[in-house]
Amino acid sequence: MNTSQQLLQRLELLEARQAIIDLKSRYFACCDAKDVDGFRACFADGKVDIDFAALGQFEDADALTQVYRDMACHPHMLEWHHGSNPQVQMLGPDQARAQWSLHYQLINTQENTLTQLGGEYADRYVRQADAWKISASHFKPRTCLVLRLDETAVATVYAGLAQT
Repeated sequence: MNTSQQLLQRLELLEARQAIIDLKSRYFACCDAKDVDGFRACFADGKVDIDFAALGQFEDADALTQVYRDMACHPHMLEWHHGSNPQVQMLGPDQARAQWSLHYQLINTQENTLTQLGGEYADRYVRQADAWKISASHFKPRTCLVLRLDETAVATVYAGLAQT
């Protein structure tokens, strides 16, 4: 392989890595924006392997999307997903895996609670029709803080290891 081919191959890997980082960022943004179609578009067509701990396990992205729609897409659910520390490993031209850290915050204005959750994603990605998609995602919660909010006080409901 000549130098030009090596550079092209390295560039393609860098572009693929960045596309995966952009995909996961788009996933987080769609979650926060309550963008159901954008959320679904982040996942591969066909069978997927999703394990979101207490939220459930899914082999179909449409089923996951329905749970997301039912649970999160309400005006009183103010969410913020902050993903960080991406560790992307290319497994080939059309496959990759990555680890991510997550800091999640939910203000539920109906229940007057604040939930903060920390955890880690282990994801797999495939390229389908020239676009990267999430084919597997396992979330492991690590820490959880739930506060009850009222006009005069804040009370701790739970603080500690996340319940799985």
